[in-house]
Amino acid sequence: MNRFILIILLSLISSVLVKSQRTVEYGNLLRINYKNTDLDTSSIGSWITTNGVYEGREFSSHSEYYKVFNYNGSTYGLIHNSEWGLLAGFGLDFEKLENSDKTGYFHDYGEYDIISPFTIFNSNIIPDDNGVYLLNGEIQQCFVEITDDSFIKSQFNFQDFDEHSMIIGLLNEHVIVVTQEYNFYLCSIDNLYTIAPVKPIYVESPVVNGMEALPNFVSRLHESYYLGNTNYGVSLIYQYIPDSLQVNSVIYTDKAYAYDNTIYYLKDHILFKNQFDSLSGSYDQKTELLNGLYWEDLGFPEAGSAITYWKGDTIFVYDLDKEKNIYEQSLNRYNYSNNTPLIDSQYVYLHKTVKITEVKQSDPTPNKFNLSQNYPNPFNPTTTIRYTIPFLGKEKRSGLVTLKVNDILGREVATLVNEQQKPGIYVVEFNGDNFPSGVYFYSITAGIYSNTRKMLLLK
Repeated sequence: MNRFILIILLSLISSVLVKSQRTVEYGNLLRINYKNTDLDTSSIGSWITTNGVYEGREFSSHSEYYKVFNYNGSTYGLIHNSEWGLLAGFGLDFEKLENSDKTGYFHDYGEYDIISPFTIFNSNIIPDDNGVYLLNGEIQQCFVEITDDSFIKSQFNFQDFDEHSMIIGLLNEHVIVVTQEYNFYLCSIDNLYTIAPVKPIYVESPVVNGMEALPNFVSRLHESYYLGNTNYGVSLIYQYIPDSLQVNSVIYTDKAYAYDNTIYYLKDHILFKNQFDSLSGSYDQKTELLNGLYWEDLGFPEAGSAITYWKGDTIFVYDLDKEKNIYEQSLNRYNYSNNTPLIDSQYVYLHKTVKITEVKQSDPTPNKFNLSQNYPNPFNPTTTIRYTIPFLGKEKRSGLVTLKVNDILGREVATLVNEQQKPGIYVVEFNGDNFPSGVYFYSITAGIYSNTRKMLLLK
């Protein structure tokens, strides 16, 4: 009984001492050329996620890619930024991946409780002659002109709609606009970005999990039929009849993609193909293609026949025309974030984790530098390195910290840290998956302090 009380007291003391802690995961995009049978990869871009606790409150922030697209021979990424917990906000940025210094501020929705209730936290990209449409954005922020040097948000003229209305579909020369009051309109759009209503569209709104499953994105399936996705974990097939106001739901799925008059959708972990009969406006030829899939492991493209998915530690590319896998590569999935894989006409993109840093700030505060021995040691393929940046009297400012790894010949093989860091205890992960067995040295420099330790990679 006394031992049990002691454990509780120690736990309470520990929770009081730790003022804040956070785990920061850094990485880039591993770009895999699936047109090459050999492993052909490169790294582009950068992303970061943070999860932690501050004064008893959990928080997280994410800056990750969720769309990659090609425009005029260059590759661009759409970065999803979000804050939860201490702050609440959402934003999107463009980035030219061949030159990650070129970024463009695009959306910023600010506090979640003051944005439009119809704001959609995902987007679909449709290229145009002068740039790209980013559908599901508020109407004044849904087109960006792309030049060699900049991203420019185009200002739409939309006198007939309120500022929180959104474009959810681009159908030939028309767009579909939805207002805050959930009114849907087929609209015209001209070269001056003037949007004008042509006629209203009636949308049937079934209830899914107690929520109205209204479509938030519409893509073309056939001359008169379109795929509508909802924001509640299901997708619906909607039919738009040009001479009618009616939009009818056809099928429920977990995730769907329209390609070549065919709908591909995931339901109960099975990927189905359902060919479309344009005469009857129905789907009568359902075929099972793949099973054992999860929606977060399955990546559909913006266009084209190639899709991608994880299964265990293997990434696959599946061709919808050939109905078979055309590429597979075994990877250690531990090294990759659990983001949905991205795909375009030539590459698969995976969020590869480069390092993980754990930071704990507590009382009493650290008062001296320290570089600990890595653990485990020897290791294969990952190990963690812990170091301490102290408070020095009244000096509590950030300082530049570098942590580098060299091989036995003194050649630098990895930079784990190169940034301003505040006082605290840090834990960094080193992954030796791409390095040969042998002795390595890791060295830290922080102001006037420097130290080096030895570690052994055994495979």
